[in-house]
Amino acid sequence: MLALVAPSVPLAMLVRVASGAPPLPSFVPVERPGNLPHFLRRSMPVASAQTPVTKRADAPADFGLRAEALGEVLGTCVLLLLGFGVGCSAQLAPISLAHVAGAWGGAVVLASGVASKLSDSHLNPAVTLAMVLHRAFPPRKAVVYVLAQLLGALLASLLAGLAFLPQLRASGGWLPFQLAFSAAPGPVASAASAAAAASFSLRALVTFAHEAWATCVLVFLVMHLEESPLKPAMIGGAVALLISVAAPLTGAGLNPARDVGPRLAAVLLRMTLAPQLAGAGVAQAAPYVTGSLVGGALGGALASWVEHVRTRAAGMRAHACALDSDGSEPQGLEGAETNVLHSPPDGASS
Repeated sequence: MLALVAPSVPLAMLVRVASGAPPLPSFVPVERPGNLPHFLRRSMPVASAQTPVTKRADAPADFGLRAEALGEVLGTCVLLLLGFGVGCSAQLAPISLAHVAGAWGGAVVLASGVASKLSDSHLNPAVTLAMVLHRAFPPRKAVVYVLAQLLGALLASLLAGLAFLPQLRASGGWLPFQLAFSAAPGPVASAASAAAAASFSLRALVTFAHEAWATCVLVFLVMHLEESPLKPAMIGGAVALLISVAAPLTGAGLNPARDVGPRLAAVLLRMTLAPQLAGAGVAQAAPYVTGSLVGGALGGALASWVEHVRTRAAGMRAHACALDSDGSEPQGLEGAETNVLHSPPDGASS
């Protein structure tokens, strides 16, 4: 067998092949000699020193960003699809507010588990904005995250709308999971008088305030709670409680993607399968989107301030422990007076 081997083939390669060991990696600059037996030629790797097997330096980062975007799409879709499904079911059978809030809390836990395998599991543009402002989250990645969240919200809205399409055609109006603070589809229909217009503006302002404080609490908890296996459950419980409080007031959006996705889906469904729908209701969107974004920024600022205070307190405690370990005790007024009484006069030797 050795007589059939060309001189250019290393002896170590033959030993590995004969012993059944796996072949060397493909980047080893070894060529297949033409005079080797068939079983040896087939098992030896093909490569050359002129064409090394390499990857682009930016390939892993690009792939990682695409994977994170996929995680945000899947997580947001799961979160909103489960929540929207409960909203649609409420149109068919009476469901209590506690039932709806608990379903949204469970959806948060499941969606976090889905997205955390691929991304940072934001699932909310308000959370992403807070991370950019207060946690040095890269803006380029933030844009990808927000677009992925909006896409996931649109997919969830379309799936929920298609699942309940016969009911939507029969009822018309807005989607059951579409947020609205006024019964009128917009300021044009509700502004029959100056009093009606003022009432519409007041309700919009109140909606903005409620969405801001509720989202502020949510984002503060997301950024303040320590990372642990129990954190998704704690965030889910917080979402359930916030929905229980804010849903009777505004519908409890707490998420710009949760508001924008159904409005886009309403436009698409009205143009294709359900012309009975009222449409997007763009005039209703501003308080929900701006309120949640402002609340997210405030919640991130509050979490950063608390973290700063905690860090300073920990540093002061560490400094005090270091002084204690050196054996020096802090001197009070009595210790200072004792040192003054017993200190040698100027110029005296100790």
